[in-house]
Amino acid sequence: MKKYLRLIGYELKTIMRDPLNLFLLIYPAFMFVLIGWLLPLALTRGGVSDTSFAYSLTMLIAFVVIIAVGGFASGALLGFSLLENKDEKTINSIAVTPITITGYVIFKSLYTFGFAVLGTLFLVLSIKWWASDAYSFTYGTMQFGFDNLGYGEIIFFSLVSSLLVPAVGTLIASAA
Repeated sequence: MKKYLRLIGYELKTIMRDPLNLFLLIYPAFMFVLIGWLLPLALTRGGVSDTSFAYSLTMLIAFVVIIAVGGFASGALLGFSLLENKDEKTINSIAVTPITITGYVIFKSLYTFGFAVLGTLFLVLSIKWWASDAYSFTYGTMQFGFDNLGYGEIIFFSLVSSLLVPAVGTLIASAA
């Protein structure tokens, strides 16, 4: 267990030097600015009424796409990180440490999964707290919005959507 704690410490120390890990940290904040502030502003300035069906549909599609892409992007970053480790022969140097190569790949997958969960939580909670009015709309008799979404559902959604990370990461790493 100590070896994995040391590995976490190393990963956290080098997080700012690795562009892939840095992107993993910045992605949720960037997406919040994009879909929580910039997209609603662009739609209203473009003449789309915030009570229209087009506005509601655009916001709903944008949210679903960004959330779905988040897990995929994190998985792609995991895959590229594993490929980078393979190309730089980091994987071979791990073979002489107490951590096995399989253990390292599992650690890296769980590490990236954890960041994806936290990133999705940050993104969804940020939209709920600061931009929920842009994502609240009524279509016919149905009402949609973040007001109807509880914190337990947000946590569950973050966990489930982040399950895509190890799948995409191992697929990319094994394909090359």
